[in-house]
Amino acid sequence: RTMRGEPFEEARAAALAVLEQLGSFDRVAVVAFDDEARVISDFDTARAQVRASLEQLDIEPKSLSTVIWDAGYSAVELVRKGGPALPRRAFVVLFSDGKDSGSVHSLDETIAFARGEAGQPAVPVFTVGFSRFGGVGLDNLDELANGSAAAGFRASTPAEIGGYFSEIWRRMMQSYVIEYPGHMDGQRHTVAVSIGELSASRAADYPE
Repeated sequence: RTMRGEPFEEARAAALAVLEQLGSFDRVAVVAFDDEARVISDFDTARAQVRASLEQLDIEPKSLSTVIWDAGYSAVELVRKGGPALPRRAFVVLFSDGKDSGSVHSLDETIAFARGEAGQPAVPVFTVGFSRFGGVGLDNLDELANGSAAAGFRASTPAEIGGYFSEIWRRMMQSYVIEYPGHMDGQRHTVAVSIGELSASRAADYPE
């Protein structure tokens, strides 16, 4: 209920704008939360229905809690269940204006679930915090983002919210990070990366 008014409308508009940028092969799911986390649409929901769900989403005026970590956990769980059926690497955008209250899952549990177990890819959880009440709780949102190999953003005005959603989309569509174990021997090495028929190589001096 603290999101009532312009902040909620800006967040909705930002989500709808991202929806417009999706390719035909992309999938999207929506989780809403207040006193509880609810899956509004999952990855099998038709795009038109996802849009309708977002447009019809409204504030629950009687809510007294904000289960941020349960919402993040539910979103990551949707990604984990989607598995190989999802067309490319999935990520979560988590938006809130405050601190968690009432979640069953803890911040640490949500971070661990997003990081994944051995052999599982991490699910980056980008956070967008709206500092409506002096920034209370935003440090924890940043902790979730950083702990899941993503980034946290803070909007000081409602008008900034949409820009951060767009920046997250740009980062995920234009950048990749590949990590591998290397022997730090002080020598020059060439690393080649191939994806389909595309390939590129770079040389670098490894430190001792």
